[in-house]
Amino acid sequence: MAFTLPAIPYSTDVLKPTIDKATMEIHHGKHHQSYEYKLKKAIAGTDAEHLTIEEIIENISKYPAAVRNNGGGHYNHSVIDWVKGASNYKIAK
Repeated sequence: MAFTLPAIPYSTDVLKPTIDKATMEIHHGKHHQSYEYKLKKAIAGTDAEHLTIEEIIENISKYPAAVRNNGGGHYNHSVIDWVKGASNYKIAK
């Protein structure tokens, strides 16, 4: 399965002034992207290479730390980004 870095489904300035646009872009483009890249590297040549991220997460305890950490990070960030976008997320002042 080819994992990709999902696009952020909302404007990167939606959390201003609590979290600025640059921080959101760095977090997504560097931090989240790093989880995705390291997950691909960790599963290369294994049975997990052909699974979806959800299938990996369902059995996460059977995988080594590199898959658990990066798979969990990639999945969590993807879900958080989707939830923020789906709810038009705003932080109270």
